[in-house]
Amino acid sequence: MQKQTKPEPSGAPMAKMILAVAIIVSLGAALGVAGYLAKNKPVKIRQPQVLPAAEQEAANQVIDKTADWKTYRNEEYGFEVKYYPELNFQEHNGNGTDDGQFDYLFLINVGVNPSRNQYGYELRLNKQRSLDRYREELIGHVTDKIDSEEKTLINGNAWIKINYQIFLAADSVSFTTAFTNYAGYSYAITSSASDIDQILSTFKFIN
Repeated sequence: MQKQTKPEPSGAPMAKMILAVAIIVSLGAALGVAGYLAKNKPVKIRQPQVLPAAEQEAANQVIDKTADWKTYRNEEYGFEVKYYPELNFQEHNGNGTDDGQFDYLFLINVGVNPSRNQYGYELRLNKQRSLDRYREELIGHVTDKIDSEEKTLINGNAWIKINYQIFLAADSVSFTTAFTNYAGYSYAITSSASDIDQILSTFKFIN
C-alpha cells in the first residue's frame, strides 16, 4: 500500500522565502554594525613612560663633561687634548736631549700645581719609552711603590695606567700616570686617579 504525503499549505513556500530573506537581512545588518564598530573603535595610544624628576634630570644631562673645555692642538707632535678653561695652561720645550730620568722633549702643565688642582694634569712627551722606564722614574722619586698597573682603551688609544700614592700635606692622594706609544714617541699624562679617564678621553692623534 503506497504512503500518501500530506500536501503543504499553499502559503508555505512564500513563508520560507520571507524567513530566508529576513535571516539574510539580519546577518547583513549584524556584519555592518560589527564592521562599523571595528572601524571606529578608539585606538589605544601607548603613553610615554614618565620618569621621576631626579631620573629625568639626569637623563637630560650632557654626557660629555668636557664639552666646554678648551682644546690644545700640537701640529709638530701630532696630537690634541682638552683642558679645563679656568686652569693656568703652560707649555715647555725640552733642551733637545732625552737621556736623563726627568728629561723631556715637550711638556704641558695644566694648573699652577697639577697635583693640587681638580682637572689639573701634566703631559710629557719623550722618545718612545718602556713601562720599566716609567717605573724607575716613579719608585723612590715620586712614590714608594706602584699600587697597580692596567691596560685600557680610551677614545681609540691604548694606554698603560700606573697607579700609585703620593703624599701632599701629610695626606695620601691617589695618582695615575698613563702613557701610550705612537710613531716613535711616548705620551704620558699624570693626574689624580679620579680625573685621569676624563682627561684621556679628550686626547687624540691628528696625524
